[in-house]
Formats: sequence, C-alpha cells, structure tokens
Amino acid sequence: DTSAVKKSPPYKFSYTSTDTSGNTTTLYREVVVSNDTIPPTLALQGASSIDIAPGDTFQDPGATADDAVDGNLTPLIITTGNLDTSTPGTYTLTYNVSDLSFNPATPITRTVVVSTPTNPLDIWTNTYLSSFPASDQLPLADPDHDRVENLLEYALGGNPASKDGKDTLPEAKSVSGSLQVTFLRVKPSVDPSLIYTVELTRRLKGGTWSEADVTLSVDADQTGVPTNYEKVTATSKTPIASETQGRQFLRVTISRP
Repeated sequence: DTSAVKKSPPYKFSYTSTDTSGNTTTLYREVVVSNDTIPPTLALQGASSIDIAPGDTFQDPGATADDAVDGNLTPLIITTGNLDTSTPGTYTLTYNVSDLSFNPATPITRTVVVSTPTNPLDIWTNTYLSSFPASDQLPLADPDHDRVENLLEYALGGNPASKDGKDTLPEAKSVSGSLQVTFLRVKPSVDPSLIYTVELTRRLKGGTWSEADVTLSVDADQTGVPTNYEKVTATSKTPIASETQGRQFLRVTISRP
C-alpha cells in the first residue's frame, strides 16, 4: 500500500526459485513507504584514537546516532572491525547506521592502538587501572572518589583504585619553628615531564607567591617510599618567629605540559 507512510515494520517480499533438481533459493527485500531522504548523523563517544596495552580489556565508548525524522537511532548502530587486544597493532572500528527509511549515515571510525606503554604515566595507569573503563583512566578522572584525580595520584605516589587521598596529599607541619611541607614526588629521572613548584606567601589575598623563600630538599630517610618515587621536604627559609607578617602559607603546584 503506497498511499500512506509505512516504515516500521517494513513491507517484506520474498523471491523463491527452484531448479529442475529441486534446489531452492530464496531472497528477501524490505520496502518502506516514505518521503524521508535525509540521512542520520553519527558522532563518536570518547576519543577518536585510543591506546591500550596488550592484554587489556577494551571497553568501546561507542557512538551516538540522531535522525531529523526518526530521532535517536543509537541502539541501531552497527560496529564492525576486528580487534585483537592480545596482539600489538593498529585496529580500526567502523560505526554504521541507517534510519527507518534506509538512508545510510556517513560511517565514522575509531582507531585502537595496542602497544606496550612507554610513557611513565601510561605505564602507571595500566598498572592500576587496566580493568577500569576508559573514562576512569583519564588523567583528570577520580575512579576511587577520594577527590584526588589520577594525575595527582600519580604525581604524589597514590593509588587511584583505593581511597587514599588523605595519605597521598602533602603533609604540612612545623619543625624547629619553621613551616614545612613533605610529599612524595616522581623522581625526575623517571618522568621529567612533571613539574613540582613549592612557593610561599605571607598573604593569601593579594600576596605574592615566591619559590625563592623556600628550600626544597630530598629526605635522607627513604624507607617505605615506592619505587620511582622520592620523599622531599620544602622548608620556609624564614622561621615563623622571625616572620614580620606573622603568618606564612606554603603551596605545592604540580603541572604536566
């Protein structure tokens, strides 16, 4: 019936042929009645290129599909491509979808690179978070919900899979009348991309932060410090009793280009 729109379920036709030996073949065709000629659009969820280590579990962030007439078609997306997470290589996943009028979208792709990590942060992430979803492995994610993001957990010797925020954060104290902050840092020889800056100010509001007023030293006792890390202490050069402003504030800033 071509007098009215009919898309779901479509009309179905079958074509059958039988030869003189009784061998039969059947083909099928689906027909929709529609004046919709606009294809749907596809959009990737997550990054267009994802790196994983051999043996890791890959959790596809997927894609979304939207159509001007049929609306959300995300459940109809078909993903194709062979991915072997046990074998290093570069793999391509392709996402396709058609609307209910059989208009195909322009396919989109995602690249998955399976390789042994060489970047120290990637190695650390793979060690602790290989079984976590890809979204929980991002530098600014907080999979253990302890308010310390993965990048800070890495920089300060924490465990991103365990709520150890209070133990990970720098420890402030007064020693022999001087303000100090002690923390773990990745050894510069292991990851020179991390930049640790310790600064002092006398006023939080309108004050000037200065590295020159602080001495940073590596502690002599490194007992219990994890491999690739070192314990360091930042000490104010001016004892609190000699501080003309009457107060001091220390801060630790960690950055990574």
